[in-house]
Amino acid sequence: MKVDAVPLLRQLELHQEPCISLVDKFVMDVRDYSASVSGCISPIGIAMFRDGNADINPVLEKMDYAISMETVIVGGGSGRIVYRSGEDSGNISGCVKDSCDVVALVFARDKDKPQGMQNENPSHDLFIGVTKRRKCSIGSEKLRLVTTLEFYPVLEGDEEYLLVDGVGIKTGDLYRFYSDDSDAAVSSISRVSEEYRNMKQAWSCKNSHRLSSVTEVFGGIIFTCYCRSGSFLGVPNVDSSPFLGFH
Repeated sequence: MKVDAVPLLRQLELHQEPCISLVDKFVMDVRDYSASVSGCISPIGIAMFRDGNADINPVLEKMDYAISMETVIVGGGSGRIVYRSGEDSGNISGCVKDSCDVVALVFARDKDKPQGMQNENPSHDLFIGVTKRRKCSIGSEKLRLVTTLEFYPVLEGDEEYLLVDGVGIKTGDLYRFYSDDSDAAVSSISRVSEEYRNMKQAWSCKNSHRLSSVTEVFGGIIFTCYCRSGSFLGVPNVDSSPFLGFH
């Protein structure tokens, strides 16, 4: 597997065509890198990190259109981004502070090696999940109807109106109310732990019956929210607990 950083720039470089949007170029850069490494435009996974208060929702909408549903996409919170791309020979260049809104770590299967193992939401008491159906395309590609689910924290409301934090909701969009539930969170962690135990047991069984090509876990990344702390879940470091026995 190969990994590289792809930026969503704040402005196009001088030699680039102005007819393409920055978000479209970002998504096409992700697909181009994956295709060059794996032969497939959709990578194994994408980890996206946003700078400051950059709005990542338009990016996710384009990703839903352009990237396979098989691709795992996760995201980190806001901060200041300084990064260096490992592929200096390509169209993707290094990004310094204040020049990009989003950086994506793109994980792509290496086609030159044999295969082996290969919505960010602030904590609020109440929020709505809005189901959106929008026509979307990348560059000159054909328009396609894409369904997305976006979450908005509820700031206040009364019998007639709701005030939420965010933009992009249209008349006719369906929504449901969601609230924090520590019991549901702990229950989901227990299910993850059980799945990992079953996975480890299955690999151990397979490895004991063959002499080569042993399957093993060599690393992992956990993305969680700082609000999911001991005060919310009752016990510290709960999110990392499923991995404690995975060695």
